[in-house]
Amino acid sequence: MIGRILTRAGYTVMTACDGKEAVDSYRREPGKISLVILDLMMPKMGGQKCLEEILRIDPKAKVLIATGVSLDDERTELATKFGAKGSIHKPYDTTKLLRAVRDALDKD
Repeated sequence: MIGRILTRAGYTVMTACDGKEAVDSYRREPGKISLVILDLMMPKMGGQKCLEEILRIDPKAKVLIATGVSLDDERTELATKFGAKGSIHKPYDTTKLLRAVRDALDKD
């Protein structure tokens, strides 16, 4: 769903079916990926571990955490503490999603 929304908004989107594939894709495409959106609950490698691995590859990587749990949830807070640029909550509101993406891309 996020991919369709972002594609319609003019962004180029790559997808991964799990956390391991996301890290492998990020490693293969250094400098070509402007933003990563991770779910906290992913197969093979969860979002927190995936975030850590991506930030090991590139400490300046821009990552948003997507979650279906409360925004006050400890895991979302922890992910942001460890380097995510923000979070988005499911179900996705298109306007809020696009604003969060733009905000994350604009952060230094």
